[in-house]
Amino acid sequence: SIAMTPVPAVQEKNTRNAVVYKNNFLRRERSLCWKIKKILLRHYKKKTSSLETIFDLPKLKTQITELEAETNQPNFWNDQQKAKVVLAEIKGLKDKISLLERIHNDLEEVQLLLDMALAENAQNLETELDQHLTKLAQEIDQLDLVLKLSGEHAPNDAIMAINAGAGGTD
Repeated sequence: SIAMTPVPAVQEKNTRNAVVYKNNFLRRERSLCWKIKKILLRHYKKKTSSLETIFDLPKLKTQITELEAETNQPNFWNDQQKAKVVLAEIKGLKDKISLLERIHNDLEEVQLLLDMALAENAQNLETELDQHLTKLAQEIDQLDLVLKLSGEHAPNDAIMAINAGAGGTD
């Protein structure tokens, strides 16, 4: 039987081809990751913009100004119950504005990080960028939840009844 040993030149060429293929694959994979991050950021910007429109930031600021003017009235503190409600409303409005502004700042920061990472092809920024994107997603979800729970009757208590159904005896 004849043992065939590969020719060293062929082995070297195959190894070079494999390395080139791997490098091209990794380059495309990294490029795809950056594209996904850009798409995510674009999505977060659109969602935040629509939430800002719904919350109507100038209207919130006007409401705060009006309520704070009301707290400066000399007889404001005579009705403690009403004062408590007004102060809670001011705090709620300020919390909404603070969350909106924090998200807006985080969006700008993530955009800067992404631009810097793309310009420098900086893989070391990828982890930091992923952390910021995750934080941003959580903040946007929180803002969305605040929107869902900020209806006309949101501050009121609720009564809930649970009944057994479908033959249960619970």
